[in-house]
Amino acid sequence: MKKGTMEERIYDRQVTKLSLSCRVVDEQQIERHFNAADLNELYRFEPDGDNQEIPPVPKDRLLAELWKRQKQWIFSYHMHDSLLKNKEEEELTEEERKAAWEEFENEKTASIQTGFSAFFPTVEQMNNLLNHAKTQLTVQNPELGEEEVMQLASQRVQETLKRIRKGGEYYQRPQGGLPTRRMIRHISHSQA
Repeated sequence: MKKGTMEERIYDRQVTKLSLSCRVVDEQQIERHFNAADLNELYRFEPDGDNQEIPPVPKDRLLAELWKRQKQWIFSYHMHDSLLKNKEEEELTEEERKAAWEEFENEKTASIQTGFSAFFPTVEQMNNLLNHAKTQLTVQNPELGEEEVMQLASQRVQETLKRIRKGGEYYQRPQGGLPTRRMIRHISHSQA
């Protein structure tokens, strides 16, 4: 969840509602997560003014009677299901759908790093690859000494990188500097 986003505000309100319900219904003492100003913001009422429109006659007779008798207390109403209706006038045309797919594909390919630097992992990623290869070798060959494991692991990583560069495959830099599954798969298959 990112700071300052709508998602954070919704989450904060949900926590407030849950803690309030625990306090009232379950009589629990929940830690206060928000200050008084934050909570007062939730209770602030700002009416829209006197722009009350005359709504269409509701299909529900009880609602129609209630509206007729208590309209000074009811600003407006809507049927909940109408909020979830498919609006055909807002559907995309064939050209708009094609353009959206093209934009999606362009964004997808742009997020993959290409060019000269795409074939070279960062130092952190190289260390992660090397550690992965060392772990595999140690598990598979417990009789090997530390120097032998290091030498074989270095060879495997180098072979993997050569194979990737030679094959024209690109190296996508993942988040956090961890090796990709493709890189790990290459190291694992280098054993043969």
